[in-house]
Amino acid sequence: MGWIILSVILILIIIFGSKFEKDPSNNIKYLKEQKEQNQNNNYNENVIKCPKCGSTQIQLMKRGWKISTGFIGSSKNERVCINCKHRF
Repeated sequence: MGWIILSVILILIIIFGSKFEKDPSNNIKYLKEQKEQNQNNNYNENVIKCPKCGSTQIQLMKRGWKISTGFIGSSKNERVCINCKHRF
């Protein structure tokens, strides 16, 4: 009777043993790598990119005077891609 119980326990350990592996989040090296990856992701999210070509070389310029709108909005800034000259 004791062998049957022992064999059932061993089978359960083999089947469900993979679920009880060590959690990698407890590892200090793993936590540092995750923190660095999060910082890199935050940096990439804050970079302005041209919607047309994807370049990160952007310059801010005054909108200036236009025939259609005159001086309305001429004091506002506008982003201009240096690569493809797209204004957005």
